[in-house]
Amino acid sequence: GRSLSNWRWLRKLALSLNDEFRFRFQSPKDHSSALVARELPEPPIEDSGLTEFAQAMPERYRDPKDPVAAYRNFYVAEKAAFATWTARPVPDWFTAETD
Repeated sequence: GRSLSNWRWLRKLALSLNDEFRFRFQSPKDHSSALVARELPEPPIEDSGLTEFAQAMPERYRDPKDPVAAYRNFYVAEKAAFATWTARPVPDWFTAETD
């Protein structure tokens, strides 16, 4: 709620997750969350650009300059035991770290 750009980014993420849902499950229909995301009006909040991304993970994985690298490190270290890919190949960043 700190910037309209954040809200727009979140809506775009929700719609991208819907695209992934449809791909993985070969669904001809959108997930109900996408239907809601498309219909939401933009809130009347100031647009001050994207703010710093939150890093919801243990401190040891956080990287103030690169949240993508931080999440990749976190997933490789903490989530590899249950991570599976069924419809897409394992991403290069994951296999490079776990080989």
